[in-house]
Amino acid sequence: MAATLVAATTPLGTFAQAPAQPLKVLFRQLKLFDGKTDTARSGVQVLVEGNTIASIDKSNSPPPTDATVIDCGDRLRMPDLIDAHWHTLFAAVPVQIATTGDPGSIFTAPTAEAERTLMRGFTTVRDLGGSVFTFEQAIDNGGIPERASSHRER
Repeated sequence: MAATLVAATTPLGTFAQAPAQPLKVLFRQLKLFDGKTDTARSGVQVLVEGNTIASIDKSNSPPPTDATVIDCGDRLRMPDLIDAHWHTLFAAVPVQIATTGDPGSIFTAPTAEAERTLMRGFTTVRDLGGSVFTFEQAIDNGGIPERASSHRER
């Protein structure tokens, strides 16, 4: 009873945690291809706050005190890639295995392939057939890591 009384008389938001500050990451010394010009710019640093690019800087200004700094060693950064014709299942499993193999291994292989595809720079894929609904359910239920499915078209 006392807990109900306290809860009823406490202003909303009192029990809520303060929102966490977005993670800040500064990528230094990278080549940046932005898709707006024909060439990549060297010696650029990019500040990312949360999931947003906060600034692009060529002056090598000091990093924010609360930022994680990653030295890119002159590696190339470019816009993410989109594969408009991909097969979640058949990119990972040959047709002969998909039709006769063990269902458990058939449906776990796309997870690894999705991760490899993401690591190659493809953040959006459009599946054009195949058994993807159980794969999507596993993503939605947390059975497959979010980063293995960064952006998926529904």
